[in-house]
Amino acid sequence: MLNRGTVKILLLNGKVYNIVCDSISTTAFKIFNAIIRAELIHENYILGLCALIGGDFVFLPSDLKIYKVAPQIWIHSSSNKKQPSENIAFTLYLRIK
Repeated sequence: MLNRGTVKILLLNGKVYNIVCDSISTTAFKIFNAIIRAELIHENYILGLCALIGGDFVFLPSDLKIYKVAPQIWIHSSSNKKQPSENIAFTLYLRIK
């Protein structure tokens, strides 16, 4: 059984994507790639996926599993929820490097 969690991605233009993913195995690259494809962005080398940690935007390495930057409540809730509407989302940001 997959542990599903919702990740909210906030783009530079204010657009928001809610991505439901496996909370344990999903990497920053998978999420970044999904956003780039959905937005039809071809020149993506200047963009990166960030987490807000301690008040600062921190760019995530592509091989980082997202649960390592997620709040503990998101990790635990994604494995215990039975209804998708009860998922707790945490936010990542698409920013310019």
